[in-house]
Amino acid sequence: MPGLRIDSWPDRDNRSSPDIDALAGPLAIEHTSLDTVELQRLHGDWFSAMVDPIEHGVGRTLRFRLGVIFPYSGVTQGQDWMGIRAALERFVEIEASGLPEGRSQIELAAVPFPFLVIKASNQMPGAWFMRQSPRDESLEQRLQAQVRRKAAKLCPYRAEGRRAVLR
Repeated sequence: MPGLRIDSWPDRDNRSSPDIDALAGPLAIEHTSLDTVELQRLHGDWFSAMVDPIEHGVGRTLRFRLGVIFPYSGVTQGQDWMGIRAALERFVEIEASGLPEGRSQIELAAVPFPFLVIKASNQMPGAWFMRQSPRDESLEQRLQAQVRRKAAKLCPYRAEGRRAVLR
């Protein structure tokens, strides 16, 4: 549809009830996204806030690769994130070099969960933090609920003759 432009932003204009994202010519457009694991973005933000400074700081000074794998729900609200980060930084900077090659299960007093470390001197150096993906049987139900909610917002526009786009 060459020349198609956004005509209006119903969700910005209508603050009294949920509405679609945009109207563009004959199209009613609604955007959506869904975490593959429930609350993935929220927990990911917490995780990143804790480990990104380490990866981009002392983690870049390593001469070996250090994969640090947390349990998915290891980082939670209410923890002493600064204390945990400080303990992890000390571990990466001082203790990790003394680890044997391969996998090691680590427990640090200041870190409220055990974690797995994989050391590999033959790979690109640096510290890489990640989380184990949990089993989440709720994806199908969450996807169905999301599509129903988004489709309900599009229905009035379809009744006007517009084509619904769920993206």
